[in-house]
Amino acid sequence: NCAMLEALLGAAGPGASSGPARAALAAHAAMLEHGFVAVQNEASPTPLVTGGGDGAVALCVLVPGWQDASGNFAFSYIHPLRGAAETFSLKALQVGDSLAVHAASSAAGSELLTVTHRLDDAAAGGEAAAGGAAQWRDWQDKVAASVAVR
Repeated sequence: NCAMLEALLGAAGPGASSGPARAALAAHAAMLEHGFVAVQNEASPTPLVTGGGDGAVALCVLVPGWQDASGNFAFSYIHPLRGAAETFSLKALQVGDSLAVHAASSAAGSELLTVTHRLDDAAAGGEAAAGGAAQWRDWQDKVAASVAVR
């Protein structure tokens, strides 16, 4: 679903201009689309919620600190079906011309899940590049199959 990715890219602003950042946000979008809820960090696994004077409530899906100065990306989650006692982390870093994504549960003995995405010029341009949208959907599907549903 490109709508979630487009929303994340808009929320991230200039921080999402690089191919690695777009790929990390696409992986994050896949997790959100599979029911994971973004939290500030694993030590305090509480979703960031803001309220307005009109009674509206907004859930923050892109928490501060998702991208560090070195170009590494980190996301933490809880899942409603697992409870707040179990947290999940997804970390992504560029290795050469690929983005390596590692994900794990806080449960004892949980498996480290890894998926990689080759970064190329078409993906770096996002939707404006020929085939960009299809490539992001393929990458999100790969993250979903390799990480989110496991």
